Amino acid sequence: IKNHPNITFVVAAGNDSRNIDLPGKKYYPASLFLLNERVVANMDLAGHKTKSSNWVKKVFWEMGEDVISYLPNGKMGRMSGSSMSTAIFSGKLVDSLTKTCESK
Repeated sequence: IKNHPNITFVVAAGNDSRNIDLPGKKYYPASLFLLNERVVANMDLAGHKTKSSNWVKKVFWEMGEDVISYLPNGKMGRMSGSSMSTAIFSGKLVDSLTKTCESK
């Protein structure tokens, strides 16, 4: 991530219920705190921080609770966590960048 400053990296904050800004509470790569990094934390459908989500001062909150997802063996089910939030945030980011490029 550090070696590619012109690329935006979207990373999950993690699911350990902790402030990863604090010493001894780091979670990587979210704790790199680089300008080209977007750290995404998990919120519920009502827009509240979930109990399990890590967070930092500069974080993007995204819905990630009970997300329908693919599971092993071709099954589908509901999953929760900052990985779900990160995937949703990434899709929205790409969509907004595509619309910005199209309008130029």
